[in-house]
Amino acid sequence: MVDLPEHDADKPVSPPPPIHLVTGNDGQVEGPVTRERLDELVQSLTGPNPWLILNRRELVFAQCFRGNYKQVPAEGSEASSRWTARALAWWRRPQQEWVDDGTFTLEYQDGDVDLHYSTEITDATEVVGHLWGWVCGDPGWDAGLSWEKMDL
Repeated sequence: MVDLPEHDADKPVSPPPPIHLVTGNDGQVEGPVTRERLDELVQSLTGPNPWLILNRRELVFAQCFRGNYKQVPAEGSEASSRWTARALAWWRRPQQEWVDDGTFTLEYQDGDVDLHYSTEITDATEVVGHLWGWVCGDPGWDAGLSWEKMDL
């Protein structure tokens, strides 16, 4: 479980800079980012575009994706289904279908595509805790996870 910063969950965060919240199914979400709203959005993520992005400024963001895409064999193919990469498969592609496999991919980028990292979590509450820490500017928001540098 992640330690949360000392911020009132129902009050909007003012510093750091404003956060712009975008979801895959709904698009831009209006209003302030509160922990309660973030929790609602993460819990409600569903296909076909189950992602949420928190933008601080250009190239500085944290995001999460729920589930995975399953490769669907072409008609008449005897190839078995396989799981595809999560991070770059957010936009539905032909011959792929979204499945909720109980995972969340958590990613962040810190100003440059060379500083883009990813990890997987299976607990929605933990996802919300880490994202809320990022929103609040907690320097330890990313601690306790095994991050992988993404090659974009």
